[in-house]
Amino acid sequence: MKKPKRQFAAKRYLNRFRYLFFGFYQSEFIRSNSKDIRDSILIGTTLISLSSIIQILLLDYSILDDSIRNRVILIRTSFIILPVFLYLYLKKPLLVINRFFGNYLTGLIVLLLFLHLPLMLVDPSNHSYYLLNSSIILLGCSVILWMEPIRIGYIALGYIFFLIPMSINIAEDLGFSPQIIVQNILLIFIIVSISFIANTMINYWRFEDYRSNKRLKKTLKNLKLTTEKIRIISHKDSLTDLYNRRYLLEAFETRAKQSSMEDLPFGIVILDLDHLKKINDQYGHIQGDRSILEFSEILKRNTNSKDIIARIGGDEFCLITDWIKKEDLARLIEKIRYEISLIKITVYNNPELSHGLTASIGAILVNEKQVRNFDVLYHSIDEALYRAKIEGRNKAILLD
Repeated sequence: MKKPKRQFAAKRYLNRFRYLFFGFYQSEFIRSNSKDIRDSILIGTTLISLSSIIQILLLDYSILDDSIRNRVILIRTSFIILPVFLYLYLKKPLLVINRFFGNYLTGLIVLLLFLHLPLMLVDPSNHSYYLLNSSIILLGCSVILWMEPIRIGYIALGYIFFLIPMSINIAEDLGFSPQIIVQNILLIFIIVSISFIANTMINYWRFEDYRSNKRLKKTLKNLKLTTEKIRIISHKDSLTDLYNRRYLLEAFETRAKQSSMEDLPFGIVILDLDHLKKINDQYGHIQGDRSILEFSEILKRNTNSKDIIARIGGDEFCLITDWIKKEDLARLIEKIRYEISLIKITVYNNPELSHGLTASIGAILVNEKQVRNFDVLYHSIDEALYRAKIEGRNKAILLD
């Protein structure tokens, strides 16, 4: 058993490693972090532009040669304009971040890095400074911007194998000592390595945070579904799938409040199966359950989705109707009584035998004149049911 578990763990870590180092952001990941991505692009482009303005004011204006100073400032202006232009260009699309935003950021970083080459040519005295500044831009973008390690890796490789050799050639042409060149290159390699490691670590925690949030959302969704199922089960009768007494009382309160506000009457009907105990004694409880189920089906057929049917006892049911007139309520309870009286239920263990079924029904119309208390109304209807039982059962009585 240990070997499959180890294989599963190894496969899981391998997939995580592959997704972290060789994968691009997926659409779902981008959507869930779209606000942070937008903020990072705004912060990153703003910092690049502001730092360029500061460099122009504090450093470039101190260059003594007017020709060199003007050309350096002209090139440096690109470091202000390009980030601003990119952000303004992406501002509208950024309202809905798509998976291609990384391509624009990659292009911007590469362009900014290689713009340091003309600075080195124009102002050779500050060659080391420009080379260091380019690596700092790469480091800042790796940390601030939402970019995958594979993108940073490609940019870093291009930086190492193209920009650094070009800068070395420029340094050699300008007569820099090999010792200074080696020191600069070692420093640049350290900064580039830190950029990639920092980006990888940040993305690892981004992925872990995303996975944790995804698992949490899934758990909360399952918990919500489970809670809803429990709520439904707690409100349902297990045999008939009708509502139970608990839900009936809650529904009555809601219906009574609506009725009071809108001044619309509704009906309460209590239905009691006749001789259910006799059916249980003669044919068994299974047959009694079949009788209850047949009875509940008749109630369902004669009501609509806004009516509330509940089983409130072994052989006792309650119906709270939607808004209804008194004459319609009278027709409804008589129709239900009549359909029940026509039932012939086959005995489950003897198909040759069958028995009938009847019910005693009491009802009341709840309007502005009635007391809006379920127990009081139930007691009134119960007296009508008792009267129906005395008069021979199989009766439907509507109280005045």
